[in-house]
Order: sequence, then structure tokens, then C-alpha cells
Amino acid sequence: TTTKPLLAHPHFIFGVLAQFCYVAAQSGIFGFFINYVLENTHVTAGEAARWLGMYGFALFMIGRLCGSFVVSAMKPQRALTIYAVINVGMCALAMVGGNIGLAGLFGSFFFMSIMFPTIFALGIHGLGKHTKLASSLIVMSIVGGAIAPPQMGHIADVMSMRVGFLVPLACFAYVA
Repeated sequence: TTTKPLLAHPHFIFGVLAQFCYVAAQSGIFGFFINYVLENTHVTAGEAARWLGMYGFALFMIGRLCGSFVVSAMKPQRALTIYAVINVGMCALAMVGGNIGLAGLFGSFFFMSIMFPTIFALGIHGLGKHTKLASSLIVMSIVGGAIAPPQMGHIADVMSMRVGFLVPLACFAYVA
């Protein structure tokens, strides 16, 4: 068991910040999906909501299943980095708009899927007696989901929903 204080473990600090950023990005993407679709396509809000449920969340689930194999086949930190870099690209595509942007938005659902459990596991790894406290602090960092979406919304109000995707892009860049 470790004798160093909890805050002396850099991977824990990075884990808290990464979880904050990941949940911020996820909440923004999930929360503004319908707004994005309405701004970039000619479908109704009801149809956009169906796309979220049928395609977005299905891709998230498929991504989690596939991601389990990916994480078991390579170092989890490498898989997390690769998925986060891909999500930076997906958010950049979303900023393009149109069908390309929509593909990027849907792609982000797939590549977000492994992030929460992987960040959590990496953040508490090897903390010994600090594991319980570290776990609770990493879980509390989900507050990012309450902080980033209003920033996305403000950017969308001032500029456009597409530009609002700078927020999750920056969050995924930190995770990477």
C-alpha cells in the first residue's frame, strides 16, 4: 500500500481532470444533439430525437462492447488516447456541418463509449489505502457535465451550434 499522500499521485490528479472534461464533453454532445441536427438538417425535432435514441445511443452501446475488446488488447491508456484523439477529429468534423458534420457527431458517440470506465480505472490504479477517497473524488468530477454545456449553449447563441463544438473538442484534447 502506498504511503504517499493522495495528491502526490499525478495519475489521480489527471484522472479527476480527465473525468471532468470527458463528462463535460459527453453532456454537451448528448444535450445539444437535437439542436445540432435541427441547425444542420431539414428534419423535425421529433425525428432528431429518434436519431439520438436509435443511432446515437446504439453507437455508444456498440462502441462500449467493441471498446471492451480494444482495451483488453492494448494498454488502456493507449486505447483512451487513441479514442480521445479520434473524438477531437469527430468534433472538428461536426464543426464542418452538413452530412460530414452529422457523421462526425455520430462517430463521437462510438468513440466516447470507453472513456468513463477507462479514466476511472486508470485514475485509481495503485492507490492502495487512498482508493476509496480517490474513487469518490473522480466520481464527483462529473460536475463537468453541469459546467460545459452552458458554455456550448452560449457559443451556439452567439455564433452557431457548430462552433459550440469547440467545447467538447477542447475537452477531448485534454483527455488525449
